[in-house]
Amino acid sequence: MTYFTVIGCALLAIVFYQDVKYRGVSWYLFPLLALVMAWKELNDWPLAVYMESVGINFFIIIIQLGLFYLISINIRKRRDGRTGLLGLGDLLFFGVMAMGIEYSLFPILFTISLVLSLVASFLFFRGKTIPLAGLQAVFLLVCILFGV
Repeated sequence: MTYFTVIGCALLAIVFYQDVKYRGVSWYLFPLLALVMAWKELNDWPLAVYMESVGINFFIIIIQLGLFYLISINIRKRRDGRTGLLGLGDLLFFGVMAMGIEYSLFPILFTISLVLSLVASFLFFRGKTIPLAGLQAVFLLVCILFGV
């Protein structure tokens, strides 16, 4: 394990802890985590390939956020305009994941992390807000530790 892997794992654990305990994450953790994840990926790939990978990953996120927006419009009509379905920390963590996972694995890992977060929310966070960034951080931490 390199120093950046250890630092990335520690930052992911902090994101999980803060999101579960306080339902919010300190803003400075996201740029730090993005830099560490980007540095880790840049050691494995040339810059041009890495930038293409990040672009593809962000395109996938934009498509999913567009679908989420269309679904949330329908939900708001039924719930009298309730907002706050997806927090800023969740969106920032999507960006961290886009910078830290290669494009061939990103759609798979992103989808699995969302599904596992949904399952964990049904099991442990019933009736509360869901710490999506924290649950995805745990999933990413496990993937890093197992070398995925």
